[in-house]
Amino acid sequence: MLNPLLKGSVPVNDNAFVAYLNRYTTASSEHEAAFDEFTSATPAGIPSLSIPTRLEKKLLDAFQSASPPTVILTGNAGDGKTYLCRKIVGAFRRLPLTVWPSHDTIHQFEFSDLLLTVVKDLSELSIATAGTVLTQLSATLAGQTGAPYLIAANEGRLRAVLEEHGLNDLAQQIDHQLRHGPDLTPNAKLLVIDLNRVATSQYIGPVLEWMTADVAWSGCGGCPVQNTCPIADNAARLRQPGIRDRLTFLYGVLEQLDIHVTFRDMLIHLAYTITGGLSCVDVKQRAQKDEITWMYEVPAYAYYNNAFGESAPAGFQRKTAAIRHLRKLNVGQESVFDLDHFIVGDDETQPDLHTALFGNSIDLGGRLFEQDRQAYLRGLSATSEAAQAFVMRWLGHCRRKAFFSHPDGDLVLKLLPFQFLKDYLQLIDLNVSLKREYIKNLLILGLNRAFSGLYLNDRHTLYVTAHPSSSLENAVPAVLMRIAETNIDLIPSHPDSAELIERWSSLTLKLQVPGVPPQIVAWNMNLLRFEYVMRRAYGSTPDILAQECELAVRHLKDNLVARLGTHRNANELEFFEYNGRSYRHRRLFFLDSPSVEQV
Repeated sequence: MLNPLLKGSVPVNDNAFVAYLNRYTTASSEHEAAFDEFTSATPAGIPSLSIPTRLEKKLLDAFQSASPPTVILTGNAGDGKTYLCRKIVGAFRRLPLTVWPSHDTIHQFEFSDLLLTVVKDLSELSIATAGTVLTQLSATLAGQTGAPYLIAANEGRLRAVLEEHGLNDLAQQIDHQLRHGPDLTPNAKLLVIDLNRVATSQYIGPVLEWMTADVAWSGCGGCPVQNTCPIADNAARLRQPGIRDRLTFLYGVLEQLDIHVTFRDMLIHLAYTITGGLSCVDVKQRAQKDEITWMYEVPAYAYYNNAFGESAPAGFQRKTAAIRHLRKLNVGQESVFDLDHFIVGDDETQPDLHTALFGNSIDLGGRLFEQDRQAYLRGLSATSEAAQAFVMRWLGHCRRKAFFSHPDGDLVLKLLPFQFLKDYLQLIDLNVSLKREYIKNLLILGLNRAFSGLYLNDRHTLYVTAHPSSSLENAVPAVLMRIAETNIDLIPSHPDSAELIERWSSLTLKLQVPGVPPQIVAWNMNLLRFEYVMRRAYGSTPDILAQECELAVRHLKDNLVARLGTHRNANELEFFEYNGRSYRHRRLFFLDSPSVEQV
């Protein structure tokens, strides 16, 4: 059916900002991948993306001082290393740098008798040339000269060059800062900053605010298909702070899984979340060709589907890092009875909320969802083709919409594939001591079951066991070490305003190994490990999350065993005895006289 709004209408120019966003997504053959280019190539009348960061401000202040430090920036492609280099050079020269003076990788800039050597990308240099640069840098730090350096480098390449040229002292300084963070002492001569630690999630809101600003969408005014355009509708929905917060939260969950999304990948993902890879021409042509068919297609391009790449080509799903990771959290796949019951509409206790979320809207095909829902409720057999089509077409779709729009945060939290996410968030955000002690005891129980392979019930002592021999029938593991709960702590770490980068919060399990002196073993308790150990504590079978977590648990156990030292009593054997109902810890002492057993 021909859209009557298009009959005899005056052609309307395409929105240049939509074309700009699509030019940046990998769905386009005109893909512009450089973050530095993206921020400076916006259409006329639209301000460039500018998001001040703590790191940028502190580095700019440092390079405007009388004694600028040497800075090494590491991180993945797309973390903004080149962007930061350009900003720092501008601060050093007291003059903005809009274009690099040449295509060379090594540049030198002079200001007030100081010479700044800049390497935009160490990986573009040969090993020999990179070695020469780092050798000169090492001499600078040793005090032979005072000229600062600014180097952007992939960590692997940086370490390889240091090892190849035997720069051990410099390598140790760099390694220390990569492990423990940049040197924050006054007048530090070297700052090594790992951009992989930056919490990209905190920039979701500001970037979406810029992408959905009215000035960027003024070009849609007068468009004949504006009311059925999923791109315009997505931009309007993503202006809402609550929806932006939910998308920010998803990125935060990735970070608690120790997944860092680069700034470039985040920009690609957010651009696709708005456009779905569609152009203004696509929307107009498809709406003009057949309005009814188009209304069936529009829901597939809703922002909450685009965010998970639901309609994206398989190649785009693989290449886009944010979508590849978020698809593992795809909230449309988890069935939550209360929410599904609400979506279908059997529960009429919240009719106004149901209408607000699932009423007539273009992302639900106008009245298409309501018509299908009513047909489903009028008594269609649950096994009928129509009923199955309704469930397959709409339940996942509406779960995703509810995740972003439903006001009950605890309810939508259940859509994520974690049973203990709320507990984890309370630990890292609220830092409630009583809650932490209770969870700590559950983690001890879970680790006991994971270490031993037995269904133990002790949650107050951690038993580090030897691997049982598979050749012995009914073999039980020997206990190599006991760590009391008083020597185990669960410590949340929150970003500090004094730090150079805005990192994400973390949780660490610290264990004090008995011995003289006692040693501390710290284990990063990210969300996935926390989920695995908690499931083991509640009796889950080991195959749940085994591939992702069992190796990490084994490494923790081996790390503890390696610190046994000589404090163990050679005449003592500890093990577990099965009494028909449970396993009991036993101790056996060997004396010169016949052995004496002690419980």
